[in-house]
Amino acid sequence: AAARRLRDSGSPVVDAAASAARWRPRAVAVALAVALAAALASLCVGELSAGPREIVRSIFGTGEGLGDLVLELRAPRLCVALLAGACLAASGVVLQAGVRNAFAGPELVGVTSGASVAAFVVLLVLPAAPHAVLPFAAFAGGIAAMALVLVLAGSGRGSPQRLALVGLAVSAACLAVTTLLVL
Repeated sequence: AAARRLRDSGSPVVDAAASAARWRPRAVAVALAVALAAALASLCVGELSAGPREIVRSIFGTGEGLGDLVLELRAPRLCVALLAGACLAASGVVLQAGVRNAFAGPELVGVTSGASVAAFVVLLVLPAAPHAVLPFAAFAGGIAAMALVLVLAGSGRGSPQRLALVGLAVSAACLAVTTLLVL
């Protein structure tokens, strides 16, 4: 009932000076330097350890066997981790912009609880299913919960507050279903 009463209050006015003040080139440079140092450290540390100098040489093609081997084993995992982090950051920004709330997360719109319901149902209904099925079921449950939130909130015509309120309701309902299944 509360979600139906909410009307779209229009888009917020963007203060250009405040938006420009958020861009901090020095902070971006420091963050990139820290990320580069962490990436280099992740390539150096492990069962086969090579020094940073050897890793950098291997990156530029003048390294020796150990550096090349370490780079060949760890670089693909590092790239996947960086890509996954970038995708999570981008999806978080899109969600926060859509809800117009800097503290919004996947639990706010029911994605997390929908994924847990689907994963739990697969564990109960198909206990002999291969382990590879579980992530796909959780993904489908998260997508289904988000679709339900968008349909109930009336995406396109509803306010961000309505989306958040309906998301919390769907999240609570999914949590109740999970608790019921556990019992």
